[in-house]
Amino acid sequence: MENWREAAFDNLKRRSLCLVRIMPRFAGWVISAWIGNSIEYYDFLLYGLASALVFSPLFFPGASPFTATLSSFASFGVGFISRPLGALFFGNRGDTLGRKNTLLITLGGMGTVTFLIGCLPSYASIGALAPVLLVILRFLQGFLVGGEWGGAMLMVVEYASGKHRGRLSALSQTGGLTDNYWRLAYLYL
Repeated sequence: MENWREAAFDNLKRRSLCLVRIMPRFAGWVISAWIGNSIEYYDFLLYGLASALVFSPLFFPGASPFTATLSSFASFGVGFISRPLGALFFGNRGDTLGRKNTLLITLGGMGTVTFLIGCLPSYASIGALAPVLLVILRFLQGFLVGGEWGGAMLMVVEYASGKHRGRLSALSQTGGLTDNYWRLAYLYL
């Protein structure tokens, strides 16, 4: 019984040291992909919360509250439609321009588009142009998320060694789930 415990402890210690050895080398890529993925999906899905609570009276003051809410959720869906297009476009750009440059373009673009959505005037200020601009910005937001997600994950997979490739790419994938915990913590407060 004692030998079994020692063997299990040695195995755990060896695996932990192995992760500690590889993490300094790839920590920048993995942590950057994790944080970038988390922020991108936080911005992307925060729109869903805003479309349910805020956007229908501000941008779609239509004939009925149901129509306004439905229009608001339709603008939310535009981002999901444009994601595959962004993945195709930026996947090609990642192969030709380089993954790092493409990743910087998508991250910067996502921040800019999210800022512009926050600064967008309402329907009362600029009329029918407000929902049109909102849908265009939402399309761009989804387009950029589609390009960022694949590029960040592929970058981690390419830079990781074969032995730890799966573990490190799985770790960077959890960034998209982290935004859910941020939102839940925020709503709890």
